[in-house]
Amino acid sequence: MTKAKTLAVAPASSPGARLVSNSRWNLVAFGFSLVINFATIPIVISCIGLEAFGAAGLVIAIYAPFTLVGTVLGQAMVGQLSPQLAAGDFEHAAPVLSAGLFMCAAGSLAVVALLALAGEASMRFLSKPSGETTHWSLAFFVAGIGWAAQQGVLVLQATVASTQRYASLAWISVAAAVTSAASLVAGAMLLPDYLGFLLGTSAGFLLSLALWVVLVRRLMPKMFPLRRFGRHDLRRIAEFGKWQGGAHFAGAVGNQVDRYVLGVFAPLSVVGQYNVAMRLQEVVHMGLLKATEVLFPHFTVTAGDPVERRASFFIQASWILNVLGVAALAPLIPLAGDLLTLWVNKETANGGAQMLRTLAAAGILGCGVNVYYYFALGTGQSGRVASLTVAHAVLTVVFTYIAIKTFGPLAAGVGYLVANAIRLGVTLWFTGQYFSATAAVRKLIECTLPPLIAGLLLAIAWWQSDWLAPSGWAQLIAAYAMVASSVVIGSVAATVVSKNGRLLTADSLSALRRLVRRRT
Repeated sequence: MTKAKTLAVAPASSPGARLVSNSRWNLVAFGFSLVINFATIPIVISCIGLEAFGAAGLVIAIYAPFTLVGTVLGQAMVGQLSPQLAAGDFEHAAPVLSAGLFMCAAGSLAVVALLALAGEASMRFLSKPSGETTHWSLAFFVAGIGWAAQQGVLVLQATVASTQRYASLAWISVAAAVTSAASLVAGAMLLPDYLGFLLGTSAGFLLSLALWVVLVRRLMPKMFPLRRFGRHDLRRIAEFGKWQGGAHFAGAVGNQVDRYVLGVFAPLSVVGQYNVAMRLQEVVHMGLLKATEVLFPHFTVTAGDPVERRASFFIQASWILNVLGVAALAPLIPLAGDLLTLWVNKETANGGAQMLRTLAAAGILGCGVNVYYYFALGTGQSGRVASLTVAHAVLTVVFTYIAIKTFGPLAAGVGYLVANAIRLGVTLWFTGQYFSATAAVRKLIECTLPPLIAGLLLAIAWWQSDWLAPSGWAQLIAAYAMVASSVVIGSVAATVVSKNGRLLTADSLSALRRLVRRRT
């Protein structure tokens, strides 16, 4: 009995040390996934070509908005399960897991049935006719199997995250990533077209789901066998999802709209170039989110703490993660062409480099809202987050359509960039309203804008200079590190210009030193 409880609940430690440890494990998993992505994509494209890669990516992009099933259910379950598992209350936690899995299965079945029927009509509208015979209904059915498995994975990941046992989560994520990559490469080699890519992707998600089921049963034996659940369990999850479901759908449409519009106005090979650029930006940005998402259960558990303590933690976390986020994304701007050429091929870099620069700049501005997103979810501001997400999605769709129709495919990502800039300003205002005088808008600006602006300006300066011209991977890695280091130094220098910035920098660095000393 004691052993099961120990496996389910993270050991007690100081909140800061636990968050650093959790972020570290998340980043370990991300690092392995990044390496695997880098190794996999060139092999797949060499097997199936950019056009097939674009076609498969467009099918996946149509499924993407419906990932709200697993994502929203996962977020709802973190909010519901974190306090219960922290208290060892398995009696009330077990039915929540059963209810979440039931809702996931029902929602996934409905979506796959819908898109298997409507997928062919969608692709006729979103893609130009090509010389190759395409079986879109079969493609949507095959992709749907993997998509449904992915939703189950997201729910089970959230269940493990609720225990804040990120070491276990990281290692199973690595195993799942290796399995998925192997399945993807095998599918592309055995059937070198868009259908082989989708078959490999779906097989990878099915194997990953099996791994996650084994892990959850091992870590939380008291939650199994699955318990009966009542309407109140469904209602508790739905109460959270009523805001986040629509918001996630709108946000995902905004994230995928470049692919949709490119499919209408450009050949599928151009969609393939965008997919490569977006995949690279996404894996870097996902690493940042992996470091940040550990804040969600923390903000949920500490929602009752004094507002001064929460405001201080929010500002320090925002500044530290903004600096790290900008340092990770900024080098993509000057190194976009060299990176895509070395990674995939010259054909991909010809159109994809400019897309990657725009997406990286948009990602830098997006760093400014990451901490607020998890803070708002953890403190009951789901309605506000939903409104912001929907507005951001509408702006992205509108500006993307205008940009690509007016300036052509190379304008892909511009709508996302403009919408991110507007969302950043609104988010700062929302945060200031929540904390009121405790954290004045001036302090919030000083923990957000200096790193973002310094990072963008330095990245553009490096891009316009002729100093970076890597001809191999070793030189590229050195150039990446050089740009990232200059961004960190520039971000700190821009922050310490003001008095509040100097205090923020000193407090943040002191907190980091204490945590490192405690860990060692």
